[in-house]
Parts: sequence; C-alpha cells; structure tokens
Amino acid sequence: MTLYAITGCDTTSALFGKGKKKALLLAQNDSLDFLDVFKSSESSKDSISMAGEKFLLKLYGARSVATLDKYRYTCYNRSIGRSSLTSSFKLESLPPTSAAARQHSFRTYLTVQQWQGNLLNPTQWGWRKQDDMLVPVETDEPVAPESLLKLVSCGCKGPCGKACGCRKLALHCTLMCSNCEGRTCTNTAVVSNEDP
Repeated sequence: MTLYAITGCDTTSALFGKGKKKALLLAQNDSLDFLDVFKSSESSKDSISMAGEKFLLKLYGARSVATLDKYRYTCYNRSIGRSSLTSSFKLESLPPTSAAARQHSFRTYLTVQQWQGNLLNPTQWGWRKQDDMLVPVETDEPVAPESLLKLVSCGCKGPCGKACGCRKLALHCTLMCSNCEGRTCTNTAVVSNEDP
C-alpha cells in the first residue's frame, strides 16, 4: 500500500524514472520496515519525513549519503562530468530535494491514511488551497539562495513572453535583465506601495 502511494498514484506524483517495478525490487532485496510510519495514525511529521527521505535515498541508489540534498549534489556533479556537447543534462533525473521529498512524504501519508479510513486535513499534509482547489505544495524552501536569484537575468529582445529565461525559471524579471530591467514587461513582481 505505502509503496504504491509513494511511487505515484492519483493523489501523489510519480518520481521521474523511478517506478513501481524498481520499488518492488528494492522491497524484495532490502528491509523497508521503516515505511510502517505511513500506516500509523500516530506518526509525527518528522518521522514521516525521515522515512520518506530514507526510502527515496534507497530508491535512487544512495549508499552512504545522509540527505537527498547532498546526494542530489553528488548526482549533479556526476551527470555534468559525463555529459558532452551532444547530450543534454536532464534536471528531472536528479533526486528531489529534501524539502520537496518532505512534502511528497506528507501527501503519501495522507493518501495511506485515507485508504485506511482516517480522514485528515489535506492542507496540513502537503496540499494548499488555490482558487478553491487543492494543489500540491512542491516545497517550502526557496528555489535557490536569494543571492543566486539576484544573478539570474533574461536577455529578451522584446516583451518577456513564454521564451523569457526568468519566466521559464518561475522568477520575476529584475534590474539585471538587459531589455526590460524588470520594469517594462509583464513578468515583474507586483510591488505594493502601501505601508504595512
């Protein structure tokens, strides 16, 4: 039940390149007793998060790395070292961040609990309300350190549309952008002039 939910079902996202077959092979060759926290209605968020991260580390083949963030960095360096000018690196092939895995684990827990007849508030378990709909919380951490985000800029020649580099990264244009300077396009942050 937990393996089915954590590897992707109607209410949890699938993991890129890591399907149910790989999870079942892992379960046959390794003890996954730590996943029992997903079945208990008394599990803490910390224990759920730790179990989810431990499972994902095993699923992605990490042997001696303690966190997904560290393993993600290792995988990135390994992939970049192997890539050539003719092949392109696929960001989606990296393991999720620890923060994204935490939210995924919460949604998995919610799903398993619902299957067992325990109704929980989705907004406390990896979901948020948006426009009267539930949407998954992807992460509760910034996409990158603020200092790095300030270095991102686009080089759009005209209006910042779908091809805008900032927009593709889900960022707003800034003063560093060569054409719009974060002022003259539709991809700028809304700034409130009201005093708090």
